[in-house]
Amino acid sequence: MLPELIQAACTVTGVWGNATADNNVYHLRGLDWNWDTPANKYPSVIIYESNEAGSHAIANIGFLGLIGSLTVIGK
Repeated sequence: MLPELIQAACTVTGVWGNATADNNVYHLRGLDWNWDTPANKYPSVIIYESNEAGSHAIANIGFLGLIGSLTVIGK
């Protein structure tokens, strides 16, 4: 509900195929949040490193107290 309460929005763009040098997919999202938003005081990056064979580390980027993820980066 936090994004709804602060009237948050995101700018999103993406490229793929011949638009990239390596034919990969690239996605960019900018949080168009007001700088005075209380959540901006508590950013977090949480790294998950599993011991399970074949797994990869994942970075969860968000804000403390926010349930869920704004961005997850992994291989």
